[in-house]
Amino acid sequence: MLLLGLACIFVPLYLLSWWYFHSGELGDKEYYAVLQGVEYENRKDKGAQVLLLQDVERSGLNVVGIPTADSAYPRVWIAINREGYKGKILEVPESIPLKIRCYDLNRVLVREQIIESVRQYLSRECKR
Repeated sequence: MLLLGLACIFVPLYLLSWWYFHSGELGDKEYYAVLQGVEYENRKDKGAQVLLLQDVERSGLNVVGIPTADSAYPRVWIAINREGYKGKILEVPESIPLKIRCYDLNRVLVREQIIESVRQYLSRECKR
């Protein structure tokens, strides 16, 4: 009887905490960790080309590295097949202007499955 009582307390508590840490903004943390790892590994590469990485760290996340004019962060890394909580674009670092022509971006991404919110964001940010 005591076990049943404890189970009635701890099972709902476990389910509630699992839901809390795997939904909303906290549910995006694993994707941000992947993006931060990619950004760190490629921080010294100041090339002007767009980089495309598939299934990074077996996370299922496909990311694109887009050049910037910022010397500390030469690329912004954006998930192209997932969006964050409430449709937020998953990008690291955030709020750094992109330095890419639309033509060059489209040439790399033409065959990729890109979610619509990311496609619209990239279309607004690239230079015509």
